[in-house]
Amino acid sequence: MNMKNNSGRLERLRCSTTQARQTKAPLTQVTLAHFIVLAALFLSTGIIYPQEPPLRQLTTHAASDEDPSWSPDGQKIAFRSNRSGNYDIWVMDADGGNLRRLTTHIARDVLPSWSPDGQKIAFSSDRNGNGDIWVMDADGGNKRQLTTHEGSDGGPSWSPDGQKIAFSSDRNGNGDIWVMDADGGNKRQLTTHVTDDWGPSWSPDGGRIAFVVKNKYGNNDIWVMDADGDRKRQLTTYRSYDGQPSWSPDGRKIAFNSLRGGNGDIWVMDADADNKRRITTYEGSDGAPSWSPDGREIVFRSRKNRNTDIWVLNVLEALQPSISIASRERATTLIPPGKPRTSVLNTAIVEFQEKGSLDIEDAGEIVAGWMSSSLIKTGAFTLYERVLLYKILEEQDLGLTGALDEKTTAQIGKIFGVEAIVTGTVSKFGSTISVVAKLIDTETAKVIASSDVKTTSVDEIPGAMDRLARELAKEP
Repeated sequence: MNMKNNSGRLERLRCSTTQARQTKAPLTQVTLAHFIVLAALFLSTGIIYPQEPPLRQLTTHAASDEDPSWSPDGQKIAFRSNRSGNYDIWVMDADGGNLRRLTTHIARDVLPSWSPDGQKIAFSSDRNGNGDIWVMDADGGNKRQLTTHEGSDGGPSWSPDGQKIAFSSDRNGNGDIWVMDADGGNKRQLTTHVTDDWGPSWSPDGGRIAFVVKNKYGNNDIWVMDADGDRKRQLTTYRSYDGQPSWSPDGRKIAFNSLRGGNGDIWVMDADADNKRRITTYEGSDGAPSWSPDGREIVFRSRKNRNTDIWVLNVLEALQPSISIASRERATTLIPPGKPRTSVLNTAIVEFQEKGSLDIEDAGEIVAGWMSSSLIKTGAFTLYERVLLYKILEEQDLGLTGALDEKTTAQIGKIFGVEAIVTGTVSKFGSTISVVAKLIDTETAKVIASSDVKTTSVDEIPGAMDRLARELAKEP
């Protein structure tokens, strides 16, 4: 097979790979004695099976419903929809009922944002020829234009006191974060980056603004700065796309959209960038998270079955670990003795190294994404996150020369505080594509398990990842 000729197919797979839902570890040949032991273990430790978090679909229209934003009182959700032929701002009750159209212009009205008192909704509109920030009453009345620059302004986010609105603008040649008074006056530029900054999100205490930066490599990362533009700090370092940050109501967490799992999913991290967790693993692309005021749920848009709809996820249950792990130590799982693995490893996955004539951009990163989903399905691994080799080598002096060896891999694991690292190689020589995966112990720098597969078809690679993951899940 000619890998170059299949690059389009791999690209499609990269964008639309089905994300495996977390499933219960298989119970095979369970005797009554095993069951009694497992029951006692459950009662004494509180260890639970992985469960798919409760998920509710709010819209089911054949059109596209996106950009959900929860009202401050928790009773309503604003969103944009093209169900009337072009994008307008709509609002519905939090249970999906009582849909009402708030804007009726022939232009695009998008990205609604509620004022803290729930009385107004700011939004982006190109009704005057280019993107501007507008505001209206929560019932759709009294629409007023706040920005009038010939550049493009969008993505409004209210300050918690309702006195200011942050937004993105390319009025100076590239995208930057700006802030203005809620009446449109006193506009001030907060960022001056040479590439694009966009998607501001104001912290609940009013002291910080999270936003997205497109760096020199062309990928998007989440940053945070003080509300006056000082003390900018990078929170994510993934080499592809992290975006659409949304603060939890208590200011302790940030939800965001990321491609690090292989396709668009909702992730949550601590406000200091620790403890990144993927909370959606469903088929389709998920994005645009918005927290409920009580912090219990996240509303988001999801592209499933060729439609884009609004969904709600119970984030409290989604953030529960699939297996209880204290202080990153090994934990016994609810599976009988024998195979598969009887301990759960807290694991990170490093992008696979590329060899041969692959002719596919980021093939190692794509394969690592597929492997992430396959490892989760085994029930034997808790994934910390995917690690981008180029970024960690930029930040840490690991003395890497040539191929990534076990010692350097173990050092990376120690940096991230995990028990094991999964990495490997993906190569193509002749018509054969080979994938080799290794599970490396962080403490000993030794290979715990390894496996390899060979194929001549790109379509078979995701299934091959499942076979590799099952081999790595077995006890040594």
